[in-house]
Parts: sequence; structure tokens; C-alpha cells
Amino acid sequence: MLDQSFNLSDSNVLDDIFQLPTLGVGSGLGRSDLITPFVRKSLQGLDSDFLSNSLEEYQLELKNRWQSSESLSSWPNGGDFLTGQSSSAGLFSSVDLAGNTLATARAITVGSSTTSYTDWVGSTDTNDYYRFSLANSGNFNLGLTGMTADADVQLLNSSGSVIASSTNGGTASESITRQLSAGTYYIRVYPYTGNTNYNLAVSAAPVDLAGNTLATARAITVGSSTTSYTDWVGSTDTNDYYRFSLANSGNFNLGLTGMTADADVQLLNSSGSVIASSTNGGTASESITRQLSAGTYYIRVYPYTGNTNYNLAVSAAPVDLAGNTLATARAITVGSSTTSYTDWVGSTDTNDYYRFSLANSGNFNLGLTGMTADADVQLLNSSGSVIASSTNGGTASESITRQLSAGTYYIRVYPYTGNTNYNLAVSATSGGGGTGFNSTYGYGLVNAAAAVAQAINQPTFANVPNLGGNNWGNDMVNAPEAWARGYTGQGVTVAVIDSGVDISHQDLSNNIWRNTGEIAGNGIDDDGNGYTDDVYGWNFGVGQNNGVAELRYD
Repeated sequence: MLDQSFNLSDSNVLDDIFQLPTLGVGSGLGRSDLITPFVRKSLQGLDSDFLSNSLEEYQLELKNRWQSSESLSSWPNGGDFLTGQSSSAGLFSSVDLAGNTLATARAITVGSSTTSYTDWVGSTDTNDYYRFSLANSGNFNLGLTGMTADADVQLLNSSGSVIASSTNGGTASESITRQLSAGTYYIRVYPYTGNTNYNLAVSAAPVDLAGNTLATARAITVGSSTTSYTDWVGSTDTNDYYRFSLANSGNFNLGLTGMTADADVQLLNSSGSVIASSTNGGTASESITRQLSAGTYYIRVYPYTGNTNYNLAVSAAPVDLAGNTLATARAITVGSSTTSYTDWVGSTDTNDYYRFSLANSGNFNLGLTGMTADADVQLLNSSGSVIASSTNGGTASESITRQLSAGTYYIRVYPYTGNTNYNLAVSATSGGGGTGFNSTYGYGLVNAAAAVAQAINQPTFANVPNLGGNNWGNDMVNAPEAWARGYTGQGVTVAVIDSGVDISHQDLSNNIWRNTGEIAGNGIDDDGNGYTDDVYGWNFGVGQNNGVAELRYD
């Protein structure tokens, strides 16, 4: 309410009371058309009978009672009209600031600070609509106060459906409190009975998703891929804490963007001590980059001045300890004891190379485990050519087992799909020792050329072309190299421990050992050794004398 004192000797008195568009200068009233009062006022100098006694005379609805030639002095001045004591008389405003439909709703601002809007509803204005939008989720609060008659309020979604309402009786205040998602909403104020002014107060403090202390810090994921979190800080939320853990060392990156006021950020260790911070001024983005060891850490976002939403983006790519090319390969030790190395591969690190050397031949073993995505592995020789690989699917472990000669080798670990940490375990044991047994090669393949050369105290024989074809076994043990030097085994008896021998094979029939003390096929144990007709030895697997021909296993 606005109290005003009126000087009734002023010719503009009706402008003050009824807000006539124009008054004639020096001639009293300058209008002869309809006078419609539309501002509630407390009329100082007028008594309570003013409206009832005089309003009829000033509302010139059907005829022109007061001509422009009549001056103010010709108005009645008896009774209480000019001389009565001050009293309050109210006229409701017809100025409608709010729209009367969804389409014409008044656009208002709803933010973390409360904003207020004043209007009225009644018999001639049955709907006041307001429209607002939220960029982020928020805790919405609405208050409708100052009524002199019963008015109610509704909260509507973007399609105009009611999602909350308040319908208290009489002149009691109305209120709505609700958490809203980002989007567009409407408010409808409407009369239940009577005509009334009202005051509409609204706010929407952003939802606080982060904890306000170390103990209540929000747990987030920080990995090789960037993850983002949105929240706000300000006068009513002075600390946002986040907690994350790293299983391995990583290159940590943090970005704080999208501020409309000054906010800063800190990185804290597991005990809450600050280890890095960014405090740029104004709305400038903040950033922290640091190599972190495995462990638990906290992030604190806090306001410097004002209230602001923000976007927090974080990542921690594992530290790349292995080289990305043959030339930068990481030097590792491969010996009889297993050694392990941990790293990762993925979209931003497509090759991890390791280099090792063997002083002597050895049975090499490699295991690649602990993957969360598909990664594969290769073994390369000193020139970078692949000599073995393992490419199992998914997160299955990879392995390579091979006898290696003395020399330099490389290991390549690479991603097939996705990003993954891995554990690489390697060893190389001597071929003749009691350890390093391999299910495929036993304790290692025989090197006939090296064995013969060592027996005659000469350097290892030079390589010769492989025989190829069905002679792959001879080629594998380097027999042609010994044969080329004249060492064919002539006059040497070799005992073979096996499941049987094909005595009719073209390579064996003329060379296989014969028991000269036994007469073939006479059914007599001629040499008295307990085995009958053991001309070519005895097959102990099935107790017979004819090699592999009758060998059976059940």
C-alpha cells in the first residue's frame, strides 16, 4: 500500500485519485468520458464515505455529469468529502503484468537468489501465468503472500500439466517446495474468492550433489577416460568435496569450467592436506595437472565470490613406463626368476615395447594377465620381426613359451579393443636345468650340431639349408649341420625310449639295431635274456617283440 496525501486545492486531484489520462489546465476536469479508477491508494484527507458518497459522481458511465467547463470549486464541499479526516479507501489495479494464458505467460528469472513479483487476481483477472527455465536441476521454492482474499497457486511442467499446487484457505500464504530437473516450467496464480493483490517470491538453488566435508565427499570414478560432474557453490554451499582412488600411478588432469562467478579448486591427499590448487580470477577456468601415485585423493571446489554452477572434468591416464617404439623400448631383465612389469595400453597408447637380452639359450616364458579389455602380445627378434604371438580374445590371459638362443629380443604389448592395465611376467631358464620344463619341448630341443661340435671340441657348425618336407624333425634339431660335417652316427648305437618303433620304416629298416644273439621267428629265447625273438629289442608297453605294429592303448 502506498499512502499519499492529497491537496484537494490542486486541480490535478482527480489525477492523483483516479489517474485520469488528462485534466484541463485552469478549467477543472478536462475529460467528459468514462473515468475508471485503477490504482489502490490510501487517500489522505478523505473519510470512509468517500467511495460510497462520491464514486458514483465520478464514474461517468451513462452520462456526462461534470462538463469540462466546471471547475473543481463547483464540486460539493459539504460533509466529509473535503473536510473529513484521513481514512483508507482501496481501488484494485487493472494493470496486469502477468500473462493470462500459457502462451502469454510472463517470463521471469528463477535462480539461487530469491526474486519477487507483485500483481493481482480477481473477478476480472482469473489467471496470472509466469514462465521460467532452469539450466540445471534445482531445489525450487515458491511463496505467495500479502493476500487480502483467497488466492491459490500451481506449478506446471512445460506442457502445462500441474505437478504441484498450494490451496490454503482464506488469506493464508501459499508455498511450493520441490526439486526440479533442468527444463521449462510455469506458475499459475488464480483467485478462489474475491479480489486480491499478491506477492510472488521464487528461487531455485542448484541441487548439491557433492558432499560438504571430507567425511561426506562424493565418490567419483577417475580413470583413463574423462568423466564429468556438474554442481554449484555459493553463499549457501561453500564446499563441494569429491573422493577418488587410483589403483596405479597416473597422470592426473582436472578442469573446472562453466563458471558465472569466481570459484577455485584444490587437490588434497588422503589426510586432507592440499597438494595442488588453481585459483584463477573471475570466471576463468581452473586446471590441475599432476602425476599421482596409487592411493586415495580428494577434490575441493569452493566459491571465491558469488554463486555459480560449474563443470568438473577429471581423468588419470596410467603412467606409460614402456617405450612406444623399438628404439625407445624399456630395458627389462629376463632370467631364471620371474620378473613382473605393470603398465597399460589403449586408445592413446597403442604400443608398449620391452627389450631384453639372453647371454645363453633358454626356455622363455611370458604371461600377460590382469586385463579389463582385450590386449595381445608379440615376441620379436633383434630386427623387430615377429617370431611368436598370443592373441586370445576378450580379457583372457596371453602366454608365449619358446626356446630362445642367446641374443636380443623385444616384447610388444598392444590393445585390440578398449583401454586396459596389464601385468607382464617373464622368465628364461637354462635348457638343461631341473627347472623350466615345457610340455611341448620338455627341457628343450636337442641341438645336434652344437652337441657334436662340443664333443669334438670345435666351434658350433655352420648352418646349412633345411631338408624340408617330412624331415622337419631333423631340421629342428640341426641334424643336417652335423651330417654335412660327416658325422652321420655310423657305428654308434642309440637307445630310444619311446612308445614303440616302426621297424619297417624306410629310414630305419636298414639301420636299426639287431640282436645277433636271437634267431628271428623260432619262438625260442635264444640268448636266454627272458625275451623270446627280441631281434629288434622289446616293446615293454604291451610286452611284444615287433615294435609298434601291435601297440594299443585303452
